[in-house]
Amino acid sequence: MSDAENIFEAILDRMKSSLELDITDIEGTWTGDMLQTVANELARIYSCEIKPMYDKAFVRTARGEDLDNCCADYGIERNPATCSEGVVTLTGQPGIYKNLKAMADNIIFDLVPEEIVVPDTGNVDVKCICISPGAAGNVPAAAINRLAGAAPGVTVVNNSQTSGGYDVETDASLRSRTLEHIAEPGISGNIANYKEWALDVSGVESVQIFDLARGNGTVDVVIIADGNTVASQPLLDAVHEHIERLRPIGADVQVQAAENYNIEVTAVVKARAGYSEEVLAALFYQILQQYLTGLNKRNSIISYLKIADLLFSCEGIDDVTEYTMNGQKKSIVMPDRFFPTAVMPVIRREE
Repeated sequence: MSDAENIFEAILDRMKSSLELDITDIEGTWTGDMLQTVANELARIYSCEIKPMYDKAFVRTARGEDLDNCCADYGIERNPATCSEGVVTLTGQPGIYKNLKAMADNIIFDLVPEEIVVPDTGNVDVKCICISPGAAGNVPAAAINRLAGAAPGVTVVNNSQTSGGYDVETDASLRSRTLEHIAEPGISGNIANYKEWALDVSGVESVQIFDLARGNGTVDVVIIADGNTVASQPLLDAVHEHIERLRPIGADVQVQAAENYNIEVTAVVKARAGYSEEVLAALFYQILQQYLTGLNKRNSIISYLKIADLLFSCEGIDDVTEYTMNGQKKSIVMPDRFFPTAVMPVIRREE
């Protein structure tokens, strides 16, 4: 029954029409008051207890833990957050140092192994692992610059860029994966199977599958990392290891990183007062980036006319005089194994 059929008035009307006795059911009579009381409680039960259950019971509408439960029915689990890793260089007096931790601002990293030996050269490279999972642990080179706690003898701490830290999978991503699984179930090592296996790994945002890529029995899995970025080698290794455990016997699988394909828009526009060219460029960059992120599929077409629509939707732009995309006035068909990324656009105000 629809929501309209379960409101107080509709329930009351149905109850009154079901009365077979020739008695008065107007408000103020015993029968009328009893019917209203029951109708009111039934309407409350529906709106407060039954209707919310519908939203919790289906993949399209459930959220949080309820969505986890719905997706689990199809064997799909939310990808957990992961800890970033990297390499730290310690410089200091030769010796053995135990249980060291390093810091980048207030982000703490464990240094591995527990016993670190600084040789006579005074320098040693060690692995670092962020103690807190999530993308915040992905720090640039030279950001890890001190130890957490005293360690007499270690005078310099430096690092290469850390990577591999990914936030827990969002509801939107989990919902999308599950609905795709329902629509195109993975069976016996088909393309849908390989796509699901790749997306099972934390940090994979999108994937392209190329069957028979290098001949019979070969499959190339090309992935794009979270944030519409190029996948790191540790992420490629994690995907490869996961697929190797699940793939059909005899399949030759290679996991590769898709390369980014820069998209630059240059436009001359009529803009409202108070919007500088820099502000307009920043606003349009966000719109363009969101649009391109949704196109990470094989044979994606970046429509030239769609770019005009995006420009008109940008806050502060009243009209578009002219524009180009990568210096041309035509659509772009993405080549295989590439994905589009936005670069800061060039927006000029019409004089």
